[in-house]
Amino acid sequence: GVVTSFEVMEHVPDPISMLKSIRAILKPDGVFVFSVPNLDDPYCLRQTLPVNIPPIHINFFRRQSMRVALERAGFVTERFATRPIPAASVRNEYGLSGLILRAPMLGVMNLLGKSEGNTLLGMARPRA
Repeated sequence: GVVTSFEVMEHVPDPISMLKSIRAILKPDGVFVFSVPNLDDPYCLRQTLPVNIPPIHINFFRRQSMRVALERAGFVTERFATRPIPAASVRNEYGLSGLILRAPMLGVMNLLGKSEGNTLLGMARPRA
């Protein structure tokens, strides 16, 4: 079976308890697939939109902190990936002129493989 959690853990007061509950319902060959805001992306640190900061987002994750949380809950991380910054997010944060000014830089960074997406996607399996 598969359990998914997309853009949820950043809102939960105790994400490790949530992960332990997910682990408890997964069969040994099950998969947990999730997404959270990616604090490895410098853009996430600069966001000031009310929907992206406390009290709405109360947890923030990097690959390393997500890996540790998963391990504490009985998972083994299979892989991580990121999703690029949506243009709408950049426009909401910096306005239309900010989007126009930042778009070339974001495009070049993406082509060079140096960009982090602002969403961290991951897959984990129960530890044997």
